[in-house]
Amino acid sequence: MLLVVGAALLVLLITCANVAGLQFVRASTRQREVAIRLALGASRSAIARSHLIESLLLVALGGIGGVLIGSWGLDLLLASLSRDWIPRGDEIALNTTVLAVTALTAFITGIVFGLFPAWHATRVDAIDSLRDGSKGSSGLQSVRLRGALVIAQIALTLVLLVCAGLVWKSFAAITRVNPGIQIDNTLSMVLTLSPTRYDTGPKRTDYYRQVLDRIAAVPGVESVAFTQTMPFTWGIPANFSIYGVPDDTAKLPPAYYDSVSPSYFGTMHIPLIAGRTFAETDNDQAPKVIVLSQSAAKKFLPNEDPIGKRLTLPPSRQQPNATALEVIGIVGDVPRDGLNSVTPYQAYASLNQRGWPFATLLVRSPLPVETLSQTIQRAIWEFNPEQTISNVSPVRTLVKSSLTQPQLYLTLFSLFALLALLLAAIGLYGLIAYSVAQRTREFGIRYALGAQVGDVLRLVIGQGARLTALGLVLGLLAAAGVARLMETLLFHTKAYDPFVFAGVAFVLATIGLLAALLPALRATKADPVTALRAE
Repeated sequence: MLLVVGAALLVLLITCANVAGLQFVRASTRQREVAIRLALGASRSAIARSHLIESLLLVALGGIGGVLIGSWGLDLLLASLSRDWIPRGDEIALNTTVLAVTALTAFITGIVFGLFPAWHATRVDAIDSLRDGSKGSSGLQSVRLRGALVIAQIALTLVLLVCAGLVWKSFAAITRVNPGIQIDNTLSMVLTLSPTRYDTGPKRTDYYRQVLDRIAAVPGVESVAFTQTMPFTWGIPANFSIYGVPDDTAKLPPAYYDSVSPSYFGTMHIPLIAGRTFAETDNDQAPKVIVLSQSAAKKFLPNEDPIGKRLTLPPSRQQPNATALEVIGIVGDVPRDGLNSVTPYQAYASLNQRGWPFATLLVRSPLPVETLSQTIQRAIWEFNPEQTISNVSPVRTLVKSSLTQPQLYLTLFSLFALLALLLAAIGLYGLIAYSVAQRTREFGIRYALGAQVGDVLRLVIGQGARLTALGLVLGLLAAAGVARLMETLLFHTKAYDPFVFAGVAFVLATIGLLAALLPALRATKADPVTALRAE
């Protein structure tokens, strides 16, 4: 989230630079007014203070508008993304703390970015300004300052656009990841057993078996299974070791350890790679067995056939003694924490040998979700009216929830980048338009001396092109550094993706040229007769 905060700060800087540039323009057009006030005895500090107060009033009005738009935008954002799947989503609100921070930020930015234009507005030579009559001149320094602000806006905008482009490409890569399980037409719900009624493993496994038999008999149900925990939700890690190896080399990396029913792999379409999956005979009377995911098998038992090998599970509260487990099968990998997470090591136990007081029921059926949910819950309560059922959800929804955080980043970065692009275009357009307005007489004289329309177009567009080019160069350098910081957040996407950098530079260059084109077309309408008459 730090990068999102950083993106918001960049937008704030771009906005402040834009407003500061407009303040410089406004101050330039009021130089004669300032000169008259100075000639009448007003102090420079009083004039600067009045300019600063005007800036703060503008900031206050902008802040109020921002709060109103932010309130509407927050509701829209939370409506598009489920609040339940956003970290601490229930705490997101436009409360007094947010309003206080907003007010403080607006006040500080109003002071910081309004002070220098206010001071600059007082740097007027009253005699020269009054001698020039109605003509105001911003001066070379003012022009350079506004140009520098536009360059900064373009550079910061490019950084945001690159970030948004990288996040877009990363999100697209995430959506192409195979979830490894059946996600369509599958419903999940958590069953929690009574700790007094089902206080032993055999009682729990017997109850789960009866539930499976009853649900399998429901019309429209194609397959049904149990798993201790669902992928894309949470899991319980376990520390295995290689059986019969006494030293520390026997210790293995932690692996998620789930108890599943024999029908689980078929129901969820998890492919069998080697060996076999669980059978009904793998119960508490049979030798303890285990199934490993492909990545776990390669890590735990490399360079050998894992089938028939044994792993040791250390003592636990549920199992007071160390347990030897025979590897009977290898199945496909399944992402655990999300489609964009590193595929974890996964081990499976037979639910008939390791029954827990809670389990997730999985039902595959072509029936509509609402109908299926009501039918399954009714069937369970007819069998056991006291059964607690929670977290009823389609499996597709669980998988989609893992995309909520990347989608949130994508939405925010895209909004920030588009806003920054709009502000940069406005800033460049404003600068070129003001320059054209100040040079209208010059263009008229050029036409009178034989200049062609193309010459004036090249002159004006060239000014915008130079500013845009400088902004692009600085922005590319800054974006390279920011992209390096984003590398850990990207999924199957290079931080220095040439297509993203080149595409963003092309888009920004095009927008910059278009922003300069409109004032340039206005410059072609300068009247040479009017210009010569004024001279």
